[in-house]
Amino acid sequence: MIRSLHKAKVEYGDFQTPLELAERVCQQLMELGVNPDVIVEPTCGVGNFIEAALPLFQSTKKIIGVEVNQKYLEEIRKKKQFIQDGRIELHHADFLSLIGHH
Repeated sequence: MIRSLHKAKVEYGDFQTPLELAERVCQQLMELGVNPDVIVEPTCGVGNFIEAALPLFQSTKKIIGVEVNQKYLEEIRKKKQFIQDGRIELHHADFLSLIGHH
């Protein structure tokens, strides 16, 4: 069981960015003057980059999170700040297959 779980994590490239690192990256982007209209997180996982971006990028009109792992999307949808922020759009998909359709 543990081996199959590890294999699935490796297959999906399942390495979550810690929230603290995501916050530092977003803060650095702010300091560099980055002010995006739209943020796209192609492998949003449990949503750490989206969570870090919410308070810093207030003028961003839309934040799109894409994730292939349905369990992670379920976790994200339980977070209060994600429920209350109408800018967030979440998609259960493989990002690479999405960009092939647009």
